[in-house]
Amino acid sequence: MNRYFLPVCLMIAFVLVPGKAIAKEFQGKDEAGRDYFVYTPNTIDPDKTYTLVVGVHGYRGKGNGAGGYAGWVNQHDVIVLGPTYDSDGYQYLQKGSDQQTIDLIKQLHKAYTLHDKIFIAGFSGGSQYAHRFAMKYPDLVAGCAAHSGGTWATGDYAERAVPNPKARGVLFVISCGENDTKKSFGEAPFGRLEWAKKYETMLDKGGFIYDAQYWPGVGHSQSSGAKQQTLDCFIASTQRLAEYKAEQGAIDKAMRGKHYAGAWALIQARFGHADKDDDGILGKVYGMYVTSLEADIARIDRMAEREVRKLVHRNDDPAHQRAALQAHKATYAGAPMTIKAVDAALARLQ
Repeated sequence: MNRYFLPVCLMIAFVLVPGKAIAKEFQGKDEAGRDYFVYTPNTIDPDKTYTLVVGVHGYRGKGNGAGGYAGWVNQHDVIVLGPTYDSDGYQYLQKGSDQQTIDLIKQLHKAYTLHDKIFIAGFSGGSQYAHRFAMKYPDLVAGCAAHSGGTWATGDYAERAVPNPKARGVLFVISCGENDTKKSFGEAPFGRLEWAKKYETMLDKGGFIYDAQYWPGVGHSQSSGAKQQTLDCFIASTQRLAEYKAEQGAIDKAMRGKHYAGAWALIQARFGHADKDDDGILGKVYGMYVTSLEADIARIDRMAEREVRKLVHRNDDPAHQRAALQAHKATYAGAPMTIKAVDAALARLQ
């Protein structure tokens, strides 16, 4: 709900964004006189909680358009922020550019009903800022998309964004065009592509949740693949993780109440989800969730296997026994020990 807006607001305008829909653009200056731009749906739904997306501009850019993410307000339940940073050093979170973003986030939380964590994304110079901010402030960030950065936070260039174990809960996607091999400045230790791969190695060794892609035939431009990868990360970090948490809560509740059939039905429904076939961040998050269910799966299987003996002893009529066993087998389809026990019991009734 829009309770009040930022204290220093210069202009409110209606703007056309991709999708041919109308959004609101708020342009203002912060206390240091730096421009910022905020994009909202034309109408704020008071019953919704929105995700704040921070779109970071490239080197010598401005916050208008929010790095190309302004149009998201017409496609998702988001409010989009585009700060304007001092181009000399913002990539490394210098000159207070990190606190600049934090202050704007705090103000927007006063103005709108927002989720606790943001999604941050950027290309080129915006990529440099986005991944460093996410690594340094994981308590504020759900997911980060960083594409074709001229520097990455490795070695001497990690500065204040060294690998942070607390950021293992943040979802990262990174990418670079395979033809984007030049250095971004003369003293750079690596070209963009090589440096991105070194950052991928750091993420992998550090146990971070990430997806890295390198686009064939692409130079220093944001490809359709990078845009889809960003969207997948947004969905995974702001929607899927919450879905999995709620689902796990429902499974835990069913297990505590010994409603094993209900818990098994929830698990089986998730096994059929389309994300299982995704080879990017959505698939990785899905795989992590399914792996986390292994203990519940084993426990349900054991309990259902024990129930087989009870079903046989509970019914004297072989026809009733077979019907009960077949129903049990259908309920726990995919539970290996249970299916084996049911098949053995059915064989004995022949």
